[in-house]
This record gives sequence, C-alpha cells and structure tokens, in this order.
Amino acid sequence: MLLLIVVLAGIVGLFYYAGAVRNRGSVWADQLCAQTSIFCEQPRLLLIALSVVVIVGMLRVMMRA
Repeated sequence: MLLLIVVLAGIVGLFYYAGAVRNRGSVWADQLCAQTSIFCEQPRLLLIALSVVVIVGMLRVMMRA
C-alpha cells in the first residue's frame, strides 16, 4: 500500500508540473500531455485517487490496531 501511495504521489506531481510547463518548450511535457491530455488538464483527478488510496490505507491500518 505504501508503494502505491508513493507512486501515485509522484505521478500527481509529474502531471501538475507537466501541465504547468506544457507549450513552453518542454518536449517531454508536450509529448506526455499529448498522450494523456485528461491528466494534464485535470490533475485533480489523480489527486482525488491519491486521497482515496491514502484514506483506505489509513483505515486498514486502524482496523489492524
């Protein structure tokens, strides 16, 4: 679960940054946003998914204790 949280946090940051530097001379950001345009336009969707995973992980840990 921790690995999933870390990976999702990295992906959220990547798409927020790519959305900010798109069409400003960054080739990798242009290519990334061309392939996955919904995540560059709405990175909040990934942030919501990250929040859900964190909440589920917290609940699982609390149930074990």
